[in-house]
Amino acid sequence: MVDKLLLVEDVCKYLKLGKSTVYKLIKSGELSAAKIRGHYLINISDVEKFINGNKTAKKKKHK
Repeated sequence: MVDKLLLVEDVCKYLKLGKSTVYKLIKSGELSAAKIRGHYLINISDVEKFINGNKTAKKKKHK
């Protein structure tokens, strides 16, 4: 089964980020994408991986 593919605009809405930020994430390799006919297509599972890779955990204070 093929995961859902998103356009940059869809990723912007999903992550609540601007277009330039999403393009920077793609260019830096932090977010995987395929460029087809001038449009970037991003697999939804890659967006989820990006989110999970950027979670921050609260640090417990040591006594």
